[in-house]
Amino acid sequence: MATVLVTLKSSKIYKDGTSPVILKVRANGKVAEIQLCKVPVKQWLEEKERVRSNYPHAAELNEIIQHKKDAAEKLILSLEKQGKFINPDVIVNAQATGNQTFTEYLEKFVKGRSERGNIHTAEKYQSHVTIITEFVKAKSVHFDEMTDEWITRFLNWERRRGTSPNTVHRRIAFIKTVWNDARKRGFVSHDPFAFVEVKEVKTKKVRLTSDEIVAIENLDLPIDQNIHKARCAFLLQYYLRGARISDVLLLKPENIVSGRIEYVSIKTGAIQSVGIHLKLKKLLEHMLDYHRPYIVPLMKWHYEAKLTQEENERKMWAQVESRTSEVNYQLKRIADLIGTTKKITTHIARHTFARMVDSVEPDKRKVSAMLGHSSFGMTEKYLESLRDDDLDKAVEIVFG
Repeated sequence: MATVLVTLKSSKIYKDGTSPVILKVRANGKVAEIQLCKVPVKQWLEEKERVRSNYPHAAELNEIIQHKKDAAEKLILSLEKQGKFINPDVIVNAQATGNQTFTEYLEKFVKGRSERGNIHTAEKYQSHVTIITEFVKAKSVHFDEMTDEWITRFLNWERRRGTSPNTVHRRIAFIKTVWNDARKRGFVSHDPFAFVEVKEVKTKKVRLTSDEIVAIENLDLPIDQNIHKARCAFLLQYYLRGARISDVLLLKPENIVSGRIEYVSIKTGAIQSVGIHLKLKKLLEHMLDYHRPYIVPLMKWHYEAKLTQEENERKMWAQVESRTSEVNYQLKRIADLIGTTKKITTHIARHTFARMVDSVEPDKRKVSAMLGHSSFGMTEKYLESLRDDDLDKAVEIVFG
């Protein structure tokens, strides 16, 4: 009689303190087994053959465990009905975790982010999944097919189709993120990136000068047109210490509290509180004259009770991206009007503020805090290319 058992091999402990969860099949005097996942010994319920519910990803791990056990038992039952010899190795091989495709895991990973409320991140990830699916031409790719040779072919394919180096870098970073997630859960053990390196290409960050900011402020623009509203959004970003455009577009009059602008950054979740200085005060007074739900009169999104939280967030992000594109289009027109060849985008407001405050504030802790960075290293990396102009001026002085 064949038996299927799921157990924890506590005699084996990995460096991360976990032990393998094993699917063990016994039949005809022979035993075969495969690893399903790995968990700490204290997180395993031996009698119930389950991971404790308070362990991270317990629901997903238990689903995998139950699915594999059920599938093994179903296969054994089918073979018994047909009167066929039951070989434990055959049963085990049929349930190998490598049978789950990497492309299926990609979709599941993105769906998980969406279900946890990271809607915008999930949508960005989905764009990577779409490209990867295009590369494999809708063919499923198994975990064991994911080798350094596969990664290299994917890289060459991306380069041939003209994808920018930094987009390729982000794409590979996404694949690594998903792969590491699968490895932590015990799906895979090999590393297809061991001999593949994709470097991020350093790009020069554009910033505006004080004169160019003044020129934008002084432009005579019709207040009822989007070009003026885009100018206001850009200046609001700049006056709010380089705020991100998504945060600025979603600002409402109720974010003005006791002489300050207070909001929660969508990207980081950090609370931002900016004192209303004279220029910001003047701009806000003008913007509030529009009497719209949002300070920048471009957004029209509102929460709909009939929709789910996820559906509402998707609609919000779709409009934020649409309005950001409109602002960037108008900023191109503004660049022409002030006579600069620089490509002005919403993010340039952040670059410009970052460099200007860096030039007057010696305490880099304050600079880092103003930009909402989690570390000085991140701030230094951000500011590095913004200081190139200063280095150029120093060279001019040296060489006359």
